[in-house]
Amino acid sequence: GATTLLKLLPGRVVLVRMGTVEQKLEFAMGEEFRGPYITQYGRMAMGVRTNALSVSLTAATGQIDIGYDLTVDGVWVSANTLSISIREENTHGH
Repeated sequence: GATTLLKLLPGRVVLVRMGTVEQKLEFAMGEEFRGPYITQYGRMAMGVRTNALSVSLTAATGQIDIGYDLTVDGVWVSANTLSISIREENTHGH
């Protein structure tokens, strides 16, 4: 498996994957980021161009929504949406 880390910076979200897959992607509105995607089977050049970015955080909850186009080896592959909901863990059995 892989561990995924999200870093929230002003106007930017950084996704870092470590383990069986190694990857770093940066999402910033209107910007393109390119970086390697490394697996046990080889390496690919992956790129993202962010077309929507929304981050809303409170003390216990939050929502991150990212819209982006994905390229592999410079060729457009797909349009994607990544949505992450953050909530406080319920430690009372539910």
